[in-house]
Amino acid sequence: MTTVGYGDMAPKTYVGMFVGALCALCGVLTIALPVPVIVSNFSMFYSHTQVSMSALNDEFKRETVILH
Repeated sequence: MTTVGYGDMAPKTYVGMFVGALCALCGVLTIALPVPVIVSNFSMFYSHTQVSMSALNDEFKRETVILH
């Protein structure tokens, strides 16, 4: 979490503190909510790629054996 300035200014009223806390919470949720979706999609595409590459390697090995 970052701040603006040197920390010499801070909200003094409860309304200001509430707004600051709400902004901090919204910022964290904005980053935290989409991360699991991105990781899940990456994992799915990676596993599909691994299966495809394994199938291509198996096919290449069979063709190499047949040619020799």
